[in-house]
Amino acid sequence: MNVRKRGRHFWLDLWVGKKRVRRSLHTDEYRLALERARDIATDLRDRAKRTGLPFAAFSAQYLEWARQAKPASWRTESYEIAFIKSWLDNAGLLNLEDITPHHVEQLRLAVRAHDRRTKGEHKREASKATANRYLALLRAVFNRARD
Repeated sequence: MNVRKRGRHFWLDLWVGKKRVRRSLHTDEYRLALERARDIATDLRDRAKRTGLPFAAFSAQYLEWARQAKPASWRTESYEIAFIKSWLDNAGLLNLEDITPHHVEQLRLAVRAHDRRTKGEHKREASKATANRYLALLRAVFNRARD
């Protein structure tokens, strides 16, 4: 934790996990700035310790909402979410906040490589449009979780 005076006010500069946080303390008194900095730092560290929202639990909530809001696509979305959930479990990504753009790209490749064969056909890849539908569903889950 670092408290510095920049201009008229003191600023807090600290790292919480992998994120850097810089905040104005809105004061020009050093002792008051230190007190506010301690309060902000403990609050940020407490927030960082909280567990994230598990994908499996939230995807069930999303599917309940989807069954009522858009019943025509619910069955397809439940299949797609089951695939996404199994891929995330195999990758060791349990919470929504653990998923990074790199993981999304890996999911896209996994969807493309998924065996789309039906009886008697040769193995074929899923199309780019199919992969985009899976990622659109993942984006919808993220947006719903944010709301």
